[in-house]
Order: sequence, then structure tokens, then C-alpha cells
Amino acid sequence: MRSQNTEQNTELLYHFVDRLLEVVSVRPEGWPNVDVSTYGQMMNVLRQRVEALCDFFERKEGTRKEERVVVRLLSECALNLVEITWRQSPDYFTASPEFLKLCTERPEPLLEYDQLYCTPDSTERRVNQILQEIDREEGRVLFMGDDDLGSVALASHFAGEIHVFEFDDRILSHIHDKAPQVQCRHVDLVLGGIPKEMKETFDAIVLDPPWDEYHAWCFLHKALYCMKQSPHARIYLSFCPINTEYLEQKAQPFFRRFSTVGLTFEAISPSFHLYPLANTEFRDLLFQHLTPTESPLLHVLRDLPFGFSNLYKLRRTEHFRRNPITRWFSQWWHSQ
Repeated sequence: MRSQNTEQNTELLYHFVDRLLEVVSVRPEGWPNVDVSTYGQMMNVLRQRVEALCDFFERKEGTRKEERVVVRLLSECALNLVEITWRQSPDYFTASPEFLKLCTERPEPLLEYDQLYCTPDSTERRVNQILQEIDREEGRVLFMGDDDLGSVALASHFAGEIHVFEFDDRILSHIHDKAPQVQCRHVDLVLGGIPKEMKETFDAIVLDPPWDEYHAWCFLHKALYCMKQSPHARIYLSFCPINTEYLEQKAQPFFRRFSTVGLTFEAISPSFHLYPLANTEFRDLLFQHLTPTESPLLHVLRDLPFGFSNLYKLRRTEHFRRNPITRWFSQWWHSQ
């Protein structure tokens, strides 16, 4: 993949939000530099219009489930883009020239590997979060899948150990070329096992798994296997909440499950990562389910430039004791 132009990304974002607010006739003067009250009133109207669109497809006779899913996905992503545009300055979306250069010649994302690269500035934000919370000299960091090249961004600022488990040999080769000090392993994070010597050895584990519950937990169980038995160890999970919160309405059991394995949420950063959609297989997959419509709002939503995910920071629950049999089985199941 060619190096992404962060200025172009910012222009795409602001242009899309402007069009969205104009088609709903709620763009306030001076946007995005408006006060909280003005923003709140604007978002209230926008949410009502978005909900009306989603309700229309829910009630429309003959509408397939896939089409309803796409409309909801586009709508919720758009609302998040409006919010992040209001809350953040344009500098927030800018990556360093050094990291942009390291992203040059990265292979194109493949849908068969559930790859959808986040923007370079998103990767750097995630890495900066880790650098604030880990020993830069002796810490051990594991990236479980790294098509976002977080290990490469971290390598020049970190003297400790950096490991990558990745299924895509193209990505492993790119990481080795750009940051030879990173220790790479070919690992299937869904069906494969983790080397036993990696058990409970990492201070920070970074993962951006597929956004369905089953595959996310395949990654999470392996992350827990590798996480140190330390109150300072952290898992940094990138996950889009749309599937669990809006589509399947199963957020409560999904998030309750963390407590059953001894994990608790230390922080949640909404809309932390953005994912360019233009010229991706993922976008093509979405739109093959969307039938033509006369809705001006949906016409704008079809040009959605980015998806998003939240950053969930997890730590071990103090004094948690797992059932010995369950613990043994989990360790046996996820190790090689």
C-alpha cells in the first residue's frame, strides 16, 4: 500500500462531515468551532434523521438483513465521525513523516485475512498510549496481528523486546524489512497455538481482531495466555462496538464475559482509530448489499470515508482466582 497522505485523509473527513450536515440542514455557522449547546442541538436533529433512515429499512417490506446491517453500520460510523471532528483539532489526524515513510510499500489489505488498516495517525496514537505506561528499557510488548505496523512505529522509541504474531507472511516480511529488531512469528491466532515459552511473559499486548464476537475472543484468550501475572500488565484492544451494541444487541453478555476470565476495563477511548474505506474490498462487500434509493441522506452515507473502533484498555482483576480445571484447559487449548 502506498504511504497515506494524512492531509488528504483530513480533507476527506471534513468534506464528508460538511456534506452530511448540509444534507440534513443542521450545519451551524462556524462549524466545527461551536459551543456545547449548539453541538448538542445539532446532534439531536442528526440522530433523529439517522434513526428515521434506519427505521425505514427495518420496516420496509422485502429488505434483507444484510441491507439493514449496512445502513446501520454507515449511520453509526457517520455519527462518530461528526463527533470526532467536533472534539479534535485537525492536528489529531496527522501522522509523523517518519512513520508515513515506514508505511510505504506495505501490502494491500486482504478481506480474506479480515484486514482493514487503520490510518497511520491512529497507529501512532496507540503506540504513544503504550509508551506512557510501560518501561521503555525492559518492557516486553506483543502485537497479536500487526497489519497496522504498530511494532514498526514502536521500534524506534523502545529498547525492550517487541514481538509480533501474524498470519500474513507479507506483513511479517514488511515488518522485518522496516524494523529488523522486531521478533516475528507466523501464528494463526484463530486456530493455532502459542509457544509455551510465551506464557504470561508480556507487559503489553496489542490486538485489533476481526470485529465479530467469536474471532475477537479467539484473539483475547490467547492474549490472556501471554499476559503477565502482574497488576501493571495491560491488553490494548481495538474493537468496533457496532456489531455487539447495535446489530445483534448482545453487548451485555459480550462485555460481561471479560469478568469471567479475570479482566476488567481500565479505560475506554471512543473512536480512537479510523480505518480508510476507499478502494478496499471491505467497502465493495458492504455496497453489494445496498440497493439504490432516493434518500439524499443515504446517498451521502454511501461516501463514508472511514470506519472506526474504540480502544479498550484491560488489566487483570485483583484477587481473581480462576477455576483450576478451566485454567488448565484454557492453557492447554491455547498453547502449542
